[in-house]
Amino acid sequence: MDPSSYANCMDVKTNHFHLDIRVDFAVQAIGGYNTLNMTTLKDGLTQVVLDYQGMTILSVEQLNSTSKSYVNITSRCTSYTDQALGSALTIPLIQCNSISLKLFYSTQQGYQPYSTSRLPH
Repeated sequence: MDPSSYANCMDVKTNHFHLDIRVDFAVQAIGGYNTLNMTTLKDGLTQVVLDYQGMTILSVEQLNSTSKSYVNITSRCTSYTDQALGSALTIPLIQCNSISLKLFYSTQQGYQPYSTSRLPH
């Protein structure tokens, strides 16, 4: 266990991630999304906790394995911020075996690097 992290990295394993970012030098902002494909290491896992710092989480989606489409679960997520350790994002899971999460973010409040509705799901 890492005392400088909120993440529950002993409960999940990240198998693959896909990072898609946009850099806007004019407004000095970075935004985009990160897709995380994970496997649970603990039976009955109900949430994933991720560390982040210096960005705004715009939305969080989880892949529904039955419909093969991403479901917006942003309203179910909570965050906590500590000046020394940064922030933690708690993501309640809608299913728990193989997890695929898509997190949209920006380094500047109000900056939308692109419309999430135009992104491939």
